[in-house]
Amino acid sequence: LYDNLGQLVSHAMHLHERNETESLGEVLAVLRKGIRNFSHKLNGKKVNQLGLDLAIEQLCLKTFSTYVPPCTFHSDDPVIQLTPNEEILLYRCVQQALENSYKHANASKIGVRVKVSDNNLILVIEDNGRGFDVNELHDGIGLLSIRNRSDLAGATLEIASSHGKGTRITITKPLEHEPNQSGHR
Repeated sequence: LYDNLGQLVSHAMHLHERNETESLGEVLAVLRKGIRNFSHKLNGKKVNQLGLDLAIEQLCLKTFSTYVPPCTFHSDDPVIQLTPNEEILLYRCVQQALENSYKHANASKIGVRVKVSDNNLILVIEDNGRGFDVNELHDGIGLLSIRNRSDLAGATLEIASSHGKGTRITITKPLEHEPNQSGHR
């Protein structure tokens, strides 16, 4: 929150001090949009209403579609039986992983895949960006948040990355019941 919206507020204050009202108006419009998007991201009710698969699709195709590069989404259209809390936790993991990719990866491709295999829900968030050495990884707040939420949801987290080769985050959640498959997107 501070990195994105906080910097805009600082910039707006600077423009106000310099009495640059036209530029200030532009910055405030961006800030307003950022606050609106942030408030929508916090609302877990939407995730529970849509279901995890469709909520992640909307996250990719609406929220992150305006980013460069736009986020791609693929799903095997599983009907997933999770608790409302598990859905929100996993949604937040995907959301944070995407935010990390856009903030740090400098990628030309970023995407999410939702699939079911061997009675496991598998969420894959992948980019072709700069990557990092996983062995030298000091959990920042973003990765720590993903790790903690994965644990709380009863899922495992795998991070595969190396310098210049992008990053793949895989979250695997065992399912209690075999989901229905209804086609491909």
